[in-house]
Amino acid sequence: MIEENQRKEENNVEEFISEDEKRQKRRTRRVHSQIVAYSVLLVMLLCIAVAGTIGIKKVVNVISKANATQKLASETENESQTATNDITILTPEEDTPLTSSLSDEDVETIEKTIENMSLEDKVASLFITTPEQITGVQSAIKAGTGTQEALSNYAIGGLVYSSNNIKDEEQISEMLSQTSNLSRYPIFLAVSEEGGEASIVASALSLGGTSAFQDIADADDAYENASQMASYLDKYGFNLNLAPCVDMTSDSGSFGTDTEDVKEKAASYVKGLEEAGVSSCTLSFPVSSKYISDCTYTADEIAENIYPIYEELIDADVDLIMVSNVTCKSLTNDESLSCSMSSDIYSILRDELSFDKVIISDKLNDEKITSKYSSGDAAINALNAGCDMLYLPENFEEAYEAILEALQNGTIEESRIDESLYRIYNVKYARKS
Repeated sequence: MIEENQRKEENNVEEFISEDEKRQKRRTRRVHSQIVAYSVLLVMLLCIAVAGTIGIKKVVNVISKANATQKLASETENESQTATNDITILTPEEDTPLTSSLSDEDVETIEKTIENMSLEDKVASLFITTPEQITGVQSAIKAGTGTQEALSNYAIGGLVYSSNNIKDEEQISEMLSQTSNLSRYPIFLAVSEEGGEASIVASALSLGGTSAFQDIADADDAYENASQMASYLDKYGFNLNLAPCVDMTSDSGSFGTDTEDVKEKAASYVKGLEEAGVSSCTLSFPVSSKYISDCTYTADEIAENIYPIYEELIDADVDLIMVSNVTCKSLTNDESLSCSMSSDIYSILRDELSFDKVIISDKLNDEKITSKYSSGDAAINALNAGCDMLYLPENFEEAYEAILEALQNGTIEESRIDESLYRIYNVKYARKS
């Protein structure tokens, strides 16, 4: 009995041990399965990650390639645009001058300036007068309230100064600076500085003189003299020199009587001024009225001896050319008509000599003009003939009012005024650049 009970207990122990072993085996298998499952899951995740990385790299590569392509296209477009800008040839409306030396920003500024100007400002901008003409004072030596009021009433295109306006360096510098600041638009501040005894500024301020034209040895000497002159003109605030005169005479105000010699010296002189930032106005096409009233040269003589000089000056980038008050029957077929009033003369400069900058009249207060025309008629006739700027009218206000009236009654078209203003501001902004 005792043995039987003992066997039962041993069997129960064995069953308990067996059952425990079974549970342990099942736990081991479960853990193993979990490990396998987690391993599989980890492998799958790693595969997904690797695949994702490869995909991302592919996407990144695609994006990079796209960006590179876009950048290359952009650079190519920019290079193409730059190249286009470098060789851009503007095709303006009929009768509108070309601009080749201005930035796109300057061209846009000029166009907007002209577009927004009142008719009164447009007309006033065509004139170059003395400061006395617009202020009414006897001798202007300061840009004070009188100048401020005058420039507020008249947006004058330019002022020309004489020795009466110059007392000392500080005075003239302050006067010109203040005048420029008071002007609503860029303004020409001009002088006729010819070198030697004809040097208005140098004589008034006791500066070391430059040579008179007749004393200039050659083209290099002309350039050096003009550069020296431009240096002090620019220092005091002058931005336009009404020089040089290119008449072929033996006078001290001339480079000589030989066409080749004159054109080389005159062109170098213009370059010396222009490259130093001072605009040059050459006097006077076809010949100056300083010495004669009537030009007796034949058309062939003018073409042979005078045209080459002006062609050289135009190549030298002269900014302004003055048209003389002389009569020249061989070019105008009218022995009584001054060149400054003749469309034939302006056509020669524009069409035959290809000058596209500013053409300015000779002095409109000259007896050759005042004996034939009123101030208003002289201004209107010059503009209709093709002139851009009107120099020293006998009566500024009368000339100004006459042009305004002509615009209102259709005698002059506003587009004709805009055409001249475009040329004028082209020169003024080019000098500022």
